[in-house]
Amino acid sequence: MPLGSSNKARTVYSGWSNWILFASVAGILLLTLYPFRFDLARTPAGGGNPFLLGDSHTPKGAVGSVLNVLLFIPFGFGLSEKLRACGLSRKTTVLLALGSGAAFSYVVEFLQIYIPSRDSGWSDVLTNSAGSVVGFFLFEILGAAILRILSRAEEALRQRES
Repeated sequence: MPLGSSNKARTVYSGWSNWILFASVAGILLLTLYPFRFDLARTPAGGGNPFLLGDSHTPKGAVGSVLNVLLFIPFGFGLSEKLRACGLSRKTTVLLALGSGAAFSYVVEFLQIYIPSRDSGWSDVLTNSAGSVVGFFLFEILGAAILRILSRAEEALRQRES
């Protein structure tokens, strides 16, 4: 396990990964579905099946792609900690991070079809999924250090309050 064997450390780290995962899901939903004005009578561009998404009609460019990847990195990081804490292998964890990122992104993109000010497409699903995988690698490489720093900062704040 990348985070050590101490049960106390595992619990503290797990608490932080819970917050990271929760905040990432909330942030993704806020940033991708705002202004939350759904028009269920709206049909996808080209009149196709909404479940097929289609291609985005707004060119996003490199900046948009990078932002999509960055948006899903915390999701992949938090999910990877949870999965590794369950004792799953790296291979299984990266595959689940990829699959979960793709599924979550697909749901977001599907919902964006019904928000007139939003555009959806498969390119966003791909870049968001890549962000989940980057989050997995970030966790594998720096996860223990990041969670240790957050835990120490939390402890310092608690001692300061006392």
